[in-house]
Amino acid sequence: MISAGDAAGPNTETKIKLDQAEDLLDDNSPEKAIKILDEVLKVRPKDERAFYLKGQALSKQENFDNAIKSYDRALSINPDYPEAMLGRCKALIAAKKCREGQNCCRDLVDMDRESENYRSIAGSAIDNPACFKPVAGDERYVSEYTLDAIAYYDGALSLNNNSTTAWNNKGVILGELGTTMGDAGKVNESLACFDAALKINTSFAEAWNNKGVTLDRWGKWEKDHLLSSTAKARHQEALKCYDLALAANSNLSEAMFNKAETLDLNESASESAQEYYKKAVEINPLLRGKIGWIYIKIVPEMPSEIPGDNSG
Repeated sequence: MISAGDAAGPNTETKIKLDQAEDLLDDNSPEKAIKILDEVLKVRPKDERAFYLKGQALSKQENFDNAIKSYDRALSINPDYPEAMLGRCKALIAAKKCREGQNCCRDLVDMDRESENYRSIAGSAIDNPACFKPVAGDERYVSEYTLDAIAYYDGALSLNNNSTTAWNNKGVILGELGTTMGDAGKVNESLACFDAALKINTSFAEAWNNKGVTLDRWGKWEKDHLLSSTAKARHQEALKCYDLALAANSNLSEAMFNKAETLDLNESASESAQEYYKKAVEINPLLRGKIGWIYIKIVPEMPSEIPGDNSG
């Protein structure tokens, strides 16, 4: 990450403080980070990186209105700052300012309309449960902005058809949509997206995991609608996907957890399921207490590219 500074670049003391604040954010200590950032901003009131990091810290505290103000300050100093724009978009959506968040995502894409990366980022930002609303003509709840998110991923794929991230994330959204609404067509589209990603990269562990989740969720829907014979086949296929995910990444706790969930559907496999639960929680303690049917969505991190400094 390139730090902000004046035309000659930030002084060493400022850079050390900003790096320290960023490390504190990584350690989930936003209060301590804010204290350091406020000290920096007293001396350097136009430090874009300081405002960006403060926005990140405030977002971690779920103080979204003030986070948005910090991102706005960063963008007023440097309008060509995609990470600050992304932070702003996510904060708007988390604050349930969904229409503003939708417009923000469009602004992010407009920063570089030839970047499939920005389109993928916008898609992942806008597909947020905070903006779930009923779709016209349907009583069940899905995101009002699902089609926007899919359109962003389609735009990314039109620029780079080999974007495994876009294929994967589009597959996740279609899987959520299809398994929520009982739409077999959307489920098949979801599986096709994961297959496209895996054709490009057969070791894409997250895509194997998410394909398994779509199959599991669809199997549960079929069982709930008295289609038990096909449901069992879905779960068996899902288990194979989780095994392939773990073959590609033996420490992928989400795949372990999801495999445990699927094994637990079979009483004779409950002992094996508990072993996978235990391994998953040892790797990722945040999974503790979530035993039950959950849909873990994995969205790979986007590369961080911060433009040069405009602060003075």
